[in-house]
Amino acid sequence: MATISTTVCDLCQSDVEVFPLTVVYDWSKRAAWEVDMCQRCYDSRLSDMAALGRRPSKRNIKPQARQRKTVITEANL
Repeated sequence: MATISTTVCDLCQSDVEVFPLTVVYDWSKRAAWEVDMCQRCYDSRLSDMAALGRRPSKRNIKPQARQRKTVITEANL
């Protein structure tokens, strides 16, 4: 038995050229969030802002939900 996984756009439900888009806004006060967006929806909603953008000031941007806190104790040394 095989399982087929398909990612669909959260806006238009298309399954063509869909990529995750991570949004980080005011990192210290809000959690980052992610949405799956196809190329067509990205172009229609965000492409005009891409020309105004610049490189991120943080090098390693990860959604906070994926970060894991490691507690070091004698048991795991």
